[in-house]
This record gives sequence, structure tokens and C-alpha cells, in this order.
Amino acid sequence: MNVRIRKYCALIPALALIVTSILLLVVCEKNDSDPIRISVNNWIGYTPIFYIHEKGWAGKDLRFATVSSLLESEKMFQAGMTDGFAGTQYEYYHGHAVSQSLVPAILINRSVGADGILSNVGLDALKKTKSEIPVYMEIQTVNNSLFSSFVKEYGLERLSFRKVNMDQASMAAMKPPATEETSILLITYEPYKTELKNNGFIEIASTRNIKLLVLDAIFLEEEVLDRKTETVLAFKKNLERAIAALREDPKEFYETVKPYLGNQTLAEFLGSLEGIEWLIAADSRWMDATLKENGIPPNRLIR
Repeated sequence: MNVRIRKYCALIPALALIVTSILLLVVCEKNDSDPIRISVNNWIGYTPIFYIHEKGWAGKDLRFATVSSLLESEKMFQAGMTDGFAGTQYEYYHGHAVSQSLVPAILINRSVGADGILSNVGLDALKKTKSEIPVYMEIQTVNNSLFSSFVKEYGLERLSFRKVNMDQASMAAMKPPATEETSILLITYEPYKTELKNNGFIEIASTRNIKLLVLDAIFLEEEVLDRKTETVLAFKKNLERAIAALREDPKEFYETVKPYLGNQTLAEFLGSLEGIEWLIAADSRWMDATLKENGIPPNRLIR
């Protein structure tokens, strides 16, 4: 009896190894068939992603989660709800602090005016403000860096500012104060910037005249990029295809992505696109030095 028990005991490690191997194969097979999950907020530069989604080009390989802010997008990644996100290098810094395997996979665009600073008063009146100035923004995003650059470059350090955290969708409903004696600032981006200007706010600065790199890209877990390289490559080609569709038929593109543009008209949409530079179809190697200077490794970018 003891001999028989010993034989059974000797079989246990082998059986455990077989079971573990089967489970690993099942998990790997499941992971390989899972779509890449990417969170995206309503920024004008991400409209090619929305176009891909609306056209069904991504099929079952990609899943997009539309969120209201850059911060929400980043938090979803940090919570493990997504494999990556569309964001700027500033969200990348925060995400990389949580997961050091986060890498830039696809360059999308850079802002050359689509991110802006709005106020209810002009710049000269703002400089004369003696009371505390509320500044509405998504604090833990590139908005904060844009505001800091604005204050420094325009010599506004002597003014008293109070930062107020607010997502862009909520901010877009704001109206200018009834009296100009109360000065406020809003740090925003398209399509919300157009909506706020239509509400009566004045644009006093933007990434067109502030020396700040605001770069948008798809950031992914390196393991996902390695395992799903062909899917990411197909995604990049579809982004190029979407940009081509935009150039060939702007009206059709606009009508397709209109649900993501708030109240922007076709003319406003096309006007806001002048504030970004597309990097999707361009050879991004010329950006490598700039990326390295800003702490972004370019070696994993899909070329």
C-alpha cells in the first residue's frame, strides 16, 4: 500500500506540470485573441481614430473607449482597464511611472495652435488684474504645462492664480462672467475651444505662439505591442487611410465623426484642424531627437 501511495505521489508533480502547461496555453490563446483596448478622449487630433471606429475598419482587433478627458484616459490605463491610450507625452510620463513597460507606438500629431488659453478679458486687461484669477483646466494633464509656459513666457508671475480642476466637457458649458472686473482663464483644446469662443470667450494664446511641444501618440504596453505588432501596424495604416479620406472628402469625414465634435460646424471643424500637424503618414525619424530630448523613447514606434 505504501509503495502504491509513493507511486501516486511521484505522479503528482508530473500531473501538475501538465495541467499548468495546458492552462498557460489556454491563457496565451485567449490573450492572443483579445482585442487591444485603447482609451480616447474627444480631441480634434483623434478624429481619425473615431473615423476608423465609425467605419468599422478595426474589426475585432481593437476596442476604443471614449472618455471625457485626458486624465480619465490615463486613469483607465493605470487601473488596468485598457492596454494603452491616446494621449500627450505628459500622460505618458504619468503612465510610465505606474508601468515602466509603457511605450509610444504610433505618432499621431502635434499641436500648433489647437490647444489654447481663453479668457473673458484681453491680455492687457488680464495683466492689470489685481484680484485672484481662477484658472479652469484638467490639472494633471498637458493643460497644466501649457498654463505654466504661458505664465512664464508672458511675464505673468506677479499675478495671483487659483487652479480649478474641471474636465473639458463641463468647461465647454461655461459662459463669461457678467462683469469684466472678474478675470478668469480656461486652458482648453479643440473641439471645446471653438465652443467656448462661441460662448463669448477670447483666445489670448495657444500652442501656435507658446514654445511648448504638445505631441499626441498611441501609447501601449510593450508586451501588447510585441504580441500584437501586426494589429498595431494595421491600425497605423488605417490612420493613414483616415487622413487620406479627410483630405479627399472633408465633408464626408466631418459627417462621420460629427458625434464627437460637440457643436462644431464643418467650417469650424476644418478651421480647427489648422491648429494641428499630422505625423501619422510622415517619416517620424526627424522627430527622434526631439522625442529623446523630451524623455520619450522612439525605438518602439511603428514606422
